[in-house]
Amino acid sequence: MALVGQALVMVIARALAQRTWAEGRVYEQPVNPLNQAFRNNQDIGKPAIAIYVETTDTESWGMELSHGVQKATTKIVVYCPPKIKFVAGTDTVEFDSNSAGLVLRLVQRQVLAALQYGDTPWVSLLRRLVAKSTGYKSRFLLIEPEDGVRIPSVEISLDLECVPEPAIGRPLNGPWLQLDGLLRAEEEDAVADFFKAAIIEPQGLPEWAIVQSNLNVSDAAYLAMGLKPLAVDDDGEAVVLEDVGLDIQVEIAPPVL
Repeated sequence: MALVGQALVMVIARALAQRTWAEGRVYEQPVNPLNQAFRNNQDIGKPAIAIYVETTDTESWGMELSHGVQKATTKIVVYCPPKIKFVAGTDTVEFDSNSAGLVLRLVQRQVLAALQYGDTPWVSLLRRLVAKSTGYKSRFLLIEPEDGVRIPSVEISLDLECVPEPAIGRPLNGPWLQLDGLLRAEEEDAVADFFKAAIIEPQGLPEWAIVQSNLNVSDAAYLAMGLKPLAVDDDGEAVVLEDVGLDIQVEIAPPVL
């Protein structure tokens, strides 16, 4: 689930950005060390969110390891600093560590709402990547960084069933074409190029193997179709046969009377 998992984290992060009290402090991996989430004075007193895929489970048939439904256990962790200050218009609301549970529950609700509702391009793409959610769990944690200050947090664990991995060596289509367009619209061409190259130009696979993957046939069937090369070089490329010799031995049997 290499590309689906990475795309899932990126899309969820962008779907949550500026839609919770964490604002833009949404990270695409566990935050370690934790003080990176509160690294300057502007971030002090505001929550932060980290997203990552913990485990994946893929249904497969035979040796087809990437064509089945992808099940991903996705973690969304909300970190709450000791003191929180929110400004709403002309009003300022402050919470201390005694109110951490309230803040975390409110941000958790914001997270779940942001993933379900809205018409932003990233939410639309998330609905194409995720076929359904089979449930979620949440638990509250006290995380202690190196400086000894405990950070209250809530870990939301989502069980998601996602689309299969993109076909190998085929042009971008469906959610992958939409992801490419959204990344380039946000001037993230390098990331878009990475995904595009991994899908349409996978490293280490010769053209005949890419065709076999797209046809989804076994080695024996591919050979019987006359498409699998009889010999390959050290790089796996088909060897051009210049001469074919046949060693035929004929034995004349006496007639049976």
